Amino acid sequence: MGMMSSFLKIGQISDTHIRGKYVLSQDVMTLQNFVKVIRDVQKKDLDLVVFSGDLAENRAEEDYEVFFKLIEELKKPWCFISGNHDNNLLIEKKSPVPIHLIDGKLFYKRKINSWPLFFLDSSSGIISNDQLEWMKMEAEKEKGEVILFVHHPPCLCGHRFMDANHALQNISEVVDALHQIKNLKSIFVGHYHSEMKVDMGCGQTVYVAPSTQMQLDPNFEEFKISSFRPAWRMIEYKDGALSTKVHFL
Repeated sequence: MGMMSSFLKIGQISDTHIRGKYVLSQDVMTLQNFVKVIRDVQKKDLDLVVFSGDLAENRAEEDYEVFFKLIEELKKPWCFISGNHDNNLLIEKKSPVPIHLIDGKLFYKRKINSWPLFFLDSSSGIISNDQLEWMKMEAEKEKGEVILFVHHPPCLCGHRFMDANHALQNISEVVDALHQIKNLKSIFVGHYHSEMKVDMGCGQTVYVAPSTQMQLDPNFEEFKISSFRPAWRMIEYKDGALSTKVHFL
């Protein structure tokens, strides 16, 4: 398999849960945390910023208006996927860049510095078969490694609360499909509000990004907040080798 020689630097921001109308002190903190992360990411030399789902809290128009207003100061290329808290039709309506929904789903492929990046839609709680078949077909066209971003982890992660209550609903089908994509090594996700790294087998690793809103403790069966510190993930490929680091603010 041919290795890409070009560099690639991506900032991943996840689970921002922006609420357009702020009432609770927690809402205000969520907003302030997001602004902190945007300002930190803005200082870095990045080729792309990926927002990996749960952009909004309540699937409301004003949520997306505030979200897109706040990222105006990000003078870098950016793109996004949706999460289970999102509404694709409202995102399409409010996005300042045109997006293309296929059967109501937001999935696509994008090349940055010759690296093929895939973005799948798990906002319904599953990754649909048509998306998996499309990705298998498109990944086969690529000589080198491909990278995947999706909101839900495609496997269980050892997060006791999230695995038991909010895991992807068609995990076995998704794992089976992704294992067939031999040039896929790294999968970047959010949803679990924790920093995690999980071996999915077949040489594939799932990297879970923490949230800008709050972090959840993976060791408890009940919903337990471990921290309100916001965080984001830096992803760097240099001569085909991956390094990734989470920045807590």
